[in-house]
Amino acid sequence: MASAALPVRGLLPLLVWQVLFVLGTVAGYHRARIVAWFSAPRRRPLLTGCVLLAAVLAVFSWTGPYFTNAYDVRLALLPEEVFRSVYDALFQRTYLGPGRLLNVLLVVVAAYALLTAYWRPLHRGLGWFLLPLGRASLYVFVVHVFLVLAAANVPALRQGDVWLNTAAYAVVLALLWLMVRTRFLFRLIPR
Repeated sequence: MASAALPVRGLLPLLVWQVLFVLGTVAGYHRARIVAWFSAPRRRPLLTGCVLLAAVLAVFSWTGPYFTNAYDVRLALLPEEVFRSVYDALFQRTYLGPGRLLNVLLVVVAAYALLTAYWRPLHRGLGWFLLPLGRASLYVFVVHVFLVLAAANVPALRQGDVWLNTAAYAVVLALLWLMVRTRFLFRLIPR
């Protein structure tokens, strides 16, 4: 009995985002080595290039015609058809286009450079909030799904009021932080 082979493209949408997850996990595990490698004086131009290219790709993303809300930042630097052709060729989300993968790599390098250069003030200002969430990231991921589902069922949050929605997001983040700090359901939910 011959089995029908799944087309490769049909399999990728399910697994393709695991590439980014594994990339992030490996980069986090080897953070010290990555920072040391880019800290070598002869590699500083490469680091600068990565940071600049990440900034260029951020500006490119702001030239897109896709709006999710009225407050989106959009720059009219490229004609819509040029943006769409470049986006379709290199930055597709479903199949993780090569431009999107390159962008993730550049953002990881740029974020490490930023965090390394400004670690002390960032740690003083946001460490109290972000570090507990990061240390319990699987827990936060699992719990946030339920909190987002609850928020999605509040009719007032579907009206598009930016201030109300921002307040709701802040409440969800504060609740997640409080749940981590009090170890709420830590015995049941993996961390």
